[in-house]
Amino acid sequence: MESRGQEAFETAVDSARQALDEAALTTAKQEIHEALRDLSRRPEPDLTGALQHAMAGLECTARQATNDARATLGEILRRHPDIVPRPLDESLSRMWGYASEMARHIREGRTPGRSETELVVTVAAAVCTYLVQALADASSSPSGDDVPF
Repeated sequence: MESRGQEAFETAVDSARQALDEAALTTAKQEIHEALRDLSRRPEPDLTGALQHAMAGLECTARQATNDARATLGEILRRHPDIVPRPLDESLSRMWGYASEMARHIREGRTPGRSETELVVTVAAAVCTYLVQALADASSSPSGDDVPF
């Protein structure tokens, strides 16, 4: 059984899984899949797990896109300011902070809501798809650049 959400959520997650599969980014694809599994848990979804996995999938994809294997997503956003169009980079940085605050540095009595979690999973999945497409475009360009950023 898988969580069903708004059409945008479904489309973003399905597109990301397909793009990551086609790009042979199996670890990132697995992280996005785990985010969906965490949202699908019954009787209660694992919202913090979904946040962690979605951001891990995005970070993994960003590492591949930038060939910066050890950097955190925050470091990647600083080192590669053109990874997404500005000011979307600021939005991703803030989303990274939100997920960190709500899913990694948890405080008693403070949990993310389902809507907010689905938003983070949707955006993370959409950016994964965007980065895979940028990688594909770069590898097919006449210059043959492997890293578009």
